[in-house]
Amino acid sequence: MKPSPNAYLLRYGWSAWPSSGVSPALPPGPFLQDLAEAWQRDALHLLEHRWQPDLIQLVFSATPDVAPVDLARVAKGRLQHARRKAGIPFDFSRKVAVRALGENIREAVAAYVRDQLEHAELADPRYRDLLQRHSIEDAKVRLEEPFSTNSGQYWYNLHLVLVTDSRWRMGESEAQAVADGCREVAREHGYGLARLAVMPDHAHLAVRGHPEHSPNRIARAFQEATARKVGMLGFWKDTFYVGTFGEYGMAAVRT
Repeated sequence: MKPSPNAYLLRYGWSAWPSSGVSPALPPGPFLQDLAEAWQRDALHLLEHRWQPDLIQLVFSATPDVAPVDLARVAKGRLQHARRKAGIPFDFSRKVAVRALGENIREAVAAYVRDQLEHAELADPRYRDLLQRHSIEDAKVRLEEPFSTNSGQYWYNLHLVLVTDSRWRMGESEAQAVADGCREVAREHGYGLARLAVMPDHAHLAVRGHPEHSPNRIARAFQEATARKVGMLGFWKDTFYVGTFGEYGMAAVRT
């Protein structure tokens, strides 16, 4: 797969349960290594695993083109195929769970986005106030709650950073257009816009995504809609940063 031009740190925990009884033990030999190589071809890199009789948990890193529902489908499908091939077929429950993970947990990321303007070195306090008026903090968006589908539950939170082209500084009209455009995207696509920090030359967003949409699709939706609101299609740099976060950090997964 062609490498993404964007900066990203995307990690997901996948959990599945046996449909009945208990799961057979992890097969010896190259079973897991062969599986990891197969997942790698799907842009999923296996980082951690926990194989228990009543629960199998896998942690992957992924590229921005992988949506959580695709990750769930590929993880389950390849694992079931490998077990049949190894002579130990076993059915999983139809429901799975996928959790976005990060080095920092939800509270830390939300506070980081919220405090961006407070910590920025701005000479004119009036400019800080101008930008602050167009920041968003929506307590109704519960980032700790899952998005439920027929296939399972998804905790899918993203931290997005969009940067203006040539680090162009925003004024009143651009800051308002960015905020209005972000609200519009959230309504149209069913995203939860928990926080937005409009900075002089960039924007931070904490978003609850739709599990059928990849991080790349979500970031592009915010880029394109806000650029149209500003009236300048080249308003943002083509690239962006996107990272996952949730209730648990990678430190908890590694213990």
